[in-house]
Amino acid sequence: MSFKETLLRLFTKCVFTLFAFWVRMRAKYGQVSIIKDKILTYSPFLKKSAPPILPELTENVGNEVLTRLKKTLNQNGDYDCLINGYFSLTGRTSSCGQKNKKLSEVIKDSKLYAAAFWNAGLRKGDTVHFAIPNNTEYYCMAIGVWLCEGINS
Repeated sequence: MSFKETLLRLFTKCVFTLFAFWVRMRAKYGQVSIIKDKILTYSPFLKKSAPPILPELTENVGNEVLTRLKKTLNQNGDYDCLINGYFSLTGRTSSCGQKNKKLSEVIKDSKLYAAAFWNAGLRKGDTVHFAIPNNTEYYCMAIGVWLCEGINS
């Protein structure tokens, strides 16, 4: 092997090693981000900023979620928005709760859970622990807790 081929191999190996190191660091630490005016932005190298997901909440999280769900219901009509995927695929499940839930039911059930939690004494800052499997009922309970300004755990 000539000196030129050896040098080319060494250079190629160094480039690939540095690239692999760079990929590992990005995977471990994420992309470099900065905070400007209390908004998380992407890397300054991209020259773009991240669009805020919730620019500013005007009410508590539960009300904000319900407002957005109602807006979606008005725009798109009622549809199955929560589905037990395993049941849909296999026809059987070991999970509790409904097999699917329409958007209007999510809104109604969230309000009912909030009323039940409020009547049981849930107040702002209280923590609620759910020990249930992930199912279609969980999301309504979580929104219900947020409506009472509680914390889900």
